[in-house]
Amino acid sequence: MKNLLFFLTFFFLFSFNELKAQEKTWLGRQLDFNQIREVVNTYHMFDGTRNKLGSMIYGISFENGRLVVRDTSQFDDGSVYETVEYHFDTSEFIMKQAWIDMKTIQATLDIDLIQEGGRTKGNYRLTQDTTIRNFPIDSAYEYDVFRGEIYMLLHGLQLKKDDTLYLNALVPTSMNISGGWISLVGEEWVSTALGTFDCDVVWLKADGVMPDNKIWIRKETPRTVVKFYVPGMELHIELVDQR
Repeated sequence: MKNLLFFLTFFFLFSFNELKAQEKTWLGRQLDFNQIREVVNTYHMFDGTRNKLGSMIYGISFENGRLVVRDTSQFDDGSVYETVEYHFDTSEFIMKQAWIDMKTIQATLDIDLIQEGGRTKGNYRLTQDTTIRNFPIDSAYEYDVFRGEIYMLLHGLQLKKDDTLYLNALVPTSMNISGGWISLVGEEWVSTALGTFDCDVVWLKADGVMPDNKIWIRKETPRTVVKFYVPGMELHIELVDQR
């Protein structure tokens, strides 16, 4: 009996400490890492008249103490193909790395950035026809997040109704800092090809350097971004598969 009690006490203490270790704060708000799971989501992109424009595969994994996001987006007409990888250090709780490869009809853009010693370092390479331009990056940018990491962190961010969170995001494709406001504005049932979900509705309002987004996040654990709406482009992005 004593051994059983010791085991149960150890088990619950370990579980509690494990849970507490996953609870962090980001910009003064609670961030619950237990809501973030390893998953691969497939989204389809539609215009305002429900014509399919392209697809996006968004995967989240934990690798060597880092939260890694891999995102591949492609428009069906071949106008844009983009692969992105972001690394978030869960021990230091900072963004560590961003890698982007974007191809359009006019140009190819390759970006490789790391966070080191309070500085953002790396290389920005733009190829147009036969012209290649390299721009070394080594600057003390002040920002809270890479733009693409906002969507990952939203899975675990604990917001209250009408609560507003201000942040500065580094937009790697332009290497500019964008100010943005994240607000929980309500809740809504959303139907997609994968099913119907009870969602929190979040707005990301920005200053124009990055686009505004309306985001629907499933309330059920683990939380999942079910749908995006980008008003400036009249672009609707909806979850169609999850594994």
